[in-house]
Amino acid sequence: MPTEKVDHQSEPGTNYNVTDSSKKKKKKDKVKEEKKKKALEWESLRTQWKKGASKKKNVRRDAAEENIDYVDSPTIPGEKKLLSNQCVKKYNPVVMEKKIMHNSNKTRHDIGREDFVKEVWDWKNEYGETILNQLRWLGVSRDRSRECFTMEEQRSKAVIKAFVRLYKDGLIYRGHWPVIWDSLLQIVISSIEVDYIAIEGRTPLEVPGYTTPVEFGVLTLLAYPLKGDLGEIEVATTRMETLFGDTCIVVHHENGRYTDLHGKYAFYPFNGRRFPTVCDGLLAVQTFGTGDVKITPDHDLDDLWVAREEILQEVCIVETKVTSTRRGDRIMYRVGRAGQLPSKAKWYNKEQGEAEFPHLQFSASQEFQLS
Repeated sequence: MPTEKVDHQSEPGTNYNVTDSSKKKKKKDKVKEEKKKKALEWESLRTQWKKGASKKKNVRRDAAEENIDYVDSPTIPGEKKLLSNQCVKKYNPVVMEKKIMHNSNKTRHDIGREDFVKEVWDWKNEYGETILNQLRWLGVSRDRSRECFTMEEQRSKAVIKAFVRLYKDGLIYRGHWPVIWDSLLQIVISSIEVDYIAIEGRTPLEVPGYTTPVEFGVLTLLAYPLKGDLGEIEVATTRMETLFGDTCIVVHHENGRYTDLHGKYAFYPFNGRRFPTVCDGLLAVQTFGTGDVKITPDHDLDDLWVAREEILQEVCIVETKVTSTRRGDRIMYRVGRAGQLPSKAKWYNKEQGEAEFPHLQFSASQEFQLS
């Protein structure tokens, strides 16, 4: 049977592939053009708004004048104020130190003050405008004519002059007080930059400078001999490394075992130094550990208040670098490695306990309260 050859391309509407692809391409180009147009419109509006906002917010103000345009996000009572993470990160001085540590594995002490200041200025020149733009978009009113950088020589001299004046006027004083010290960065840390991680029970954590994790949340029982024939008194602690700084033992006034020990003295089994026992119903908690508390004034703020009220000796047992105590490695005391605790010390099996691990927001180091 003869067959008829049909040329589909010659018949209109039969070339489906060509027609469909052409329509899709036109539709895609149209969508792309609309997106581009919207983007240009948004950029134009954004630029106009930015100019208006800058003109409004960069107006020169007097120091006492209230910035009515400042947008302050609500903060929960008792909580610290939080801006955007990037804004906080850029303004944190630890960022610069971590950058140097990451690039050269050195601290600011290793490179020296002059080179460190140079690094800071290079960082400021690179990121300074970014920081200011972040603040502007947060709604901060500022007078750009008074813009300055805290490490400028003029500002540094002004700070020193202000502190000297306040000291001479009797408005501030110089005293002995615990600070939070970062053992890795070798810098004093503000309390608002430290987060406390609640630990319940045995928890291994990484500590800079140690190859294996260190166990926290461990309650160790110690026994201190008492003067005379009174036996001994047991104390539970989660901070073994501070035991050489103990200057007092607090017992609960309702604890039947130790009510007769008020005003008595306990002895260190290591060197024979004696220290008193004191009754306090607030510090000593009968339901925790042995119910007795050892007081270490230079390494705990609550203990410091007790020491100053009772006129106790304040003993700082850590070196500036805080990698070791003046009696040995601070972490080794915590884990109870053989040879670290003196042979005369009577200490018992460890139990699970609760503790708080101070952790800097921008550092991997454990902090330590250092006087």
